[in-house]
Amino acid sequence: MSHSEPFDQILEVLATVTHYAIGDFFMDFFRTAARSERHGKMLGAFLQGTTAYGVGEVLEQLDAVARRFKNPSEPLYTLTIPYRSLKSGHAALTSYAAQNVRHQLLVEQCAAVDPESGLHVFAPRKKAEPLKLCLSWDTYGATTFDDIQTLLKKHQPLTFNLIECLAIPERHDSEKGYRYRPPSFVCDKINIIRSISYTRQVVTQALSQINYSHNRNAKRLQVFNGILLLANGATQTTLDYTSRLCLTPSHNNIFDILKELSEDEAQRVKAIGRDPERGLDLTFDNVQTYAKQWEVRVGRESVLRVGMAGTAVELVDFDQHAVDLRRRRQLINEGKPKKMSLKVDDLVGLLNRSHDRTVGALHWLQILTAYVPQLEPYKQYVREKFRTEPSASMRLDKAGVHRTIVHPLATSAKNETTSTDLRDGLVDFLEQIGQMPDEHYPRIILVGGDGLTFEQLEHLKQMTQRQDQPFKNFEIIQPYLQLWHTEWTDLSRLFTAHFGEDGSHDPSTISHCSAKINFKRPANLAKIDYYPGSHHLYRILDARILDCWW
Repeated sequence: MSHSEPFDQILEVLATVTHYAIGDFFMDFFRTAARSERHGKMLGAFLQGTTAYGVGEVLEQLDAVARRFKNPSEPLYTLTIPYRSLKSGHAALTSYAAQNVRHQLLVEQCAAVDPESGLHVFAPRKKAEPLKLCLSWDTYGATTFDDIQTLLKKHQPLTFNLIECLAIPERHDSEKGYRYRPPSFVCDKINIIRSISYTRQVVTQALSQINYSHNRNAKRLQVFNGILLLANGATQTTLDYTSRLCLTPSHNNIFDILKELSEDEAQRVKAIGRDPERGLDLTFDNVQTYAKQWEVRVGRESVLRVGMAGTAVELVDFDQHAVDLRRRRQLINEGKPKKMSLKVDDLVGLLNRSHDRTVGALHWLQILTAYVPQLEPYKQYVREKFRTEPSASMRLDKAGVHRTIVHPLATSAKNETTSTDLRDGLVDFLEQIGQMPDEHYPRIILVGGDGLTFEQLEHLKQMTQRQDQPFKNFEIIQPYLQLWHTEWTDLSRLFTAHFGEDGSHDPSTISHCSAKINFKRPANLAKIDYYPGSHHLYRILDARILDCWW
């Protein structure tokens, strides 16, 4: 029996029933409560997709037929007129789809702007409670944008995909002109994948703006944008403009959030400084800025503002016994008698001469493989020797590369060139890392800086050595010269001792080699420009080694 025969029989039955049309039949057939057991089985089989034709195929056929019987007086895809009041098939179908999609978009948005979704900056609170940040500085970094994109895809999948379809770049077709590219069309094309990645960034930004316009607390990306613009010197006018576009919070709001973040970070640094199992390295230097007044008048003069800026760096593989203050005192007392018998040979014996010779030979080989074409095949071998044991015994990343965790400290309006200001500024930095005059942990704190800072700290310790507490006489700090400044000082020492007179015929002087390559004499040999000076010395070293080889 063909499909047309049972279909004609059903139509004949419907025609014999008074006041019962095809619409009444569909309403009864698709009611939630089944009229009979047979009705329930037939309806369930159809909706579960076990029949010959599924729901999607029926809807496709229904839409195709409805397009042939359009009613121009009824709008399509309308969101203002309830779809139940539309009688035309095409208008009702399109409006039903549009209104259900709108409902789903609103449901997804409510889930996205919920305080527990991860887009809020401040934790939920009652009216009388103070604001409390639910984010920290660790929240913002290189993965911030990707993290927010993941949250939006999780809570707003339909919204994200719809906006992404609108944002995908067009493809030029010689026959059809410009048309939108579906994602499935471009998944296997490298250059298009890059454009889709860019498109998703646009979608993330646009969707974040929409959510922020709906709920002013869902501003995780906006705060990130505001901090980035403020750090790059954006003016208040720029921030006011971006705030109106929901790209950033207001200027004052950004400052309030930064204050909360700084207070939270300050407490974290104090907690680290008071933890006996974690160590901090304190580095500071003088900072200067010229505050120029464009309209100079009485009370408004251009001044040079001088201060101190410090940074706390978390130490990797920290050993608390190595900085124990009591143990240091004990070792100093035990070593006093040994000072009388200390000789230069004892210090030289502490050096690893075998390692020194091996590294020196590798430097020779590195230069030869770089300049001699016949030895170029051995360049990779020499490079690997530098990176493996035993030559690489002093590599800092032997156990894996560690990300240095840095904590900027609050600046101090003190001048390190003055002893009293240096003392006050140092005490301020120590208090910021949890070391108080009356409450401090008895351990050594490494304090580094440039040459002036190192010299002033040593002078300060000499001036306060008669104080009765380790904090007041700064016994708890150990000044040291930063590595880069140590290298710079050594470079300046080499130039001062070995540059020689201009026009010197002594080949052992730097000036003799400099004249060959038109390198001008530095204006101040005691303070060489580091990078040009070090590059010049290495070039001379390469030339001398090659000269010895040939």
